[in-house]
Amino acid sequence: YLLPMYILGNCRLQQQIRCHNLLTFQRDDVFGFVTVSDGVKIHKNECPNALTLRSNYAYRIVNAKWIDSSQNEFTAKLQLTGLDDLGLQSGVDIDASATTTIAIPPPGMVTLQTGTSGYGSIFVQREDGYQWVTDLSESSERQVFQLQPGQYLVVFRSKFAQETGYSKTKEFRVSSGSSTIVKIN
Repeated sequence: YLLPMYILGNCRLQQQIRCHNLLTFQRDDVFGFVTVSDGVKIHKNECPNALTLRSNYAYRIVNAKWIDSSQNEFTAKLQLTGLDDLGLQSGVDIDASATTTIAIPPPGMVTLQTGTSGYGSIFVQREDGYQWVTDLSESSERQVFQLQPGQYLVVFRSKFAQETGYSKTKEFRVSSGSSTIVKIN
């Protein structure tokens, strides 16, 4: 029999489903919804909640489609996304005839303490300069980030400072699995 198939990260998941007490069939168009506590739930595209789920929770929608479970092979298109690619030593090459393992080191924890609210950004050092990673919250004096190992730069200016000349910069290093406190005063 046929099961809905969806790919989430590198996990291949299958389940037989009902959508609002109606069994779905192999020709039904379906999508996956990542729930808070029950994993991925499969819904028909025509289900009463489809529009609400897609409109309000688009970031929790995953593509899904039916496959023949008697097949041993299937074609998949993977898109790797993340905050940055520091954990990848080089590009990712997928060999169609083998299992490809992608090792990404655990992130480090960084606590930024600015002492005042203001404007700022975090940048990661690359071979050709710095690349933007994320902006700081304008209203918070203390923020915590999980970042991949590497060398970083934070640029910050108090919202009471009237000129960019008062901006402060600080370099810091993130190590895998460790915590770092960065004070910008």
